[in-house]
Amino acid sequence: MIEDARRVRFALEAPEALLVFSDGARKNLDGDVAPDSRVVRAIHLAHAASAEKSDDAVGTNRGAITNIENDGRIAVIRARRATSKEDVVAREHALHLADRIGRRNTIAISMFSSAAAMLALSQAHSYPAILISTMIAGATTELYRPASYALIGDIVPDQHRVIAFGLYRFAVNLGVAFGPATAGFLADKSFIYCFVGDAVTSVIYGIFAIFALPQGLKTYEKSERTGEAIRSALSNRRVVWFLAAAVLAASVDFQMTSTIALHITKLGYKPFVYGAMVSLNGLLIVLFEIVITARAQHFDPQPVIAIGYALNGIGFALAGFARSIPMLVSTTVIWTLAEMLYSPMAGPYLIRIAPEKYRGRYMGLLVLMWSIGYIIGPIAGTWLFARNETLLWTMCLVFGGVSTVLVMRGYKKNVAPATAPHS
Repeated sequence: MIEDARRVRFALEAPEALLVFSDGARKNLDGDVAPDSRVVRAIHLAHAASAEKSDDAVGTNRGAITNIENDGRIAVIRARRATSKEDVVAREHALHLADRIGRRNTIAISMFSSAAAMLALSQAHSYPAILISTMIAGATTELYRPASYALIGDIVPDQHRVIAFGLYRFAVNLGVAFGPATAGFLADKSFIYCFVGDAVTSVIYGIFAIFALPQGLKTYEKSERTGEAIRSALSNRRVVWFLAAAVLAASVDFQMTSTIALHITKLGYKPFVYGAMVSLNGLLIVLFEIVITARAQHFDPQPVIAIGYALNGIGFALAGFARSIPMLVSTTVIWTLAEMLYSPMAGPYLIRIAPEKYRGRYMGLLVLMWSIGYIIGPIAGTWLFARNETLLWTMCLVFGGVSTVLVMRGYKKNVAPATAPHS
């Protein structure tokens, strides 16, 4: 019973790869018949609830598709839905913490609290306990992200921020590349090792943050009125358009973790094909992103981000209409190139136009927009996939085009860094 509970807990936090290829999913996706609505709903609920432990988590929840009517599986999905909500809540709080108590302190708090949450999750034996522990884990694991982005903005000059963000992404992708294999190795020994390993690495990061990272800026002032930073962001049309574009781009991007896998399964291909696409994405990023970023940093960020968003929509739209493996591989190259263009540029661009005193909260808003896209994309995508697959891929193209236009609204060449408005 205890080991079964640990398997459920592992399903909530494990690396998510190739899991739409379970027997239950394959039976429902054979031929031209639309997938069973229960299976599709399981997929998009599991996605909506994921804690997004890494930037590039892929696939669907381990075990959330097979035997979906089983009460234990339903509990997993519900717990992951709770995690999703707490993940968004965490990012809302992170908007303030990074500016109020400093970047380094926020990162350390996130690491230590998430380590405690994961250890608590490893010892939870009942579904209510798993649910509560998962909610806490979701609320703590993502606190660090806006603070880390803001810290890069604090310590790196404007002309070098793009390459700095590129190096940050390179490190993250290396971790993502090794993470699934490591988790699989540990899970073969015992599921408890996955949680302990997660907690240990978080504690190490937290200690490193305290003793090695600079504090960064503390820009919160007691005289600051409640909601002042949000009002500042909403009053800047460039920021509003940019954040709206980010939601649309994220909704398209996260089709990779849901409907692309369903599409490949429906075509009758084995799990290796989807795994190869995911691996190709990671390999291309590791090999070429730094080179592309080094070149792209000399251009204004808005056009580069816009091109990336356009290619993102085109790549996923073409992937939906691709039938052969060479075509699927070609579309992977397109949307991976898109990612390598917009991802390293988005953070530096927002930092450039954000007032220094609100930098942490502006970065938190960007991360929050991607969280919203992470929830909307798989839910809407799998709903459309079950009803009108052609419309789904067409909407990917439309979203790519609209996000491109939004990013370019108000474009001004060589935008100077923003200054805070006087209170």
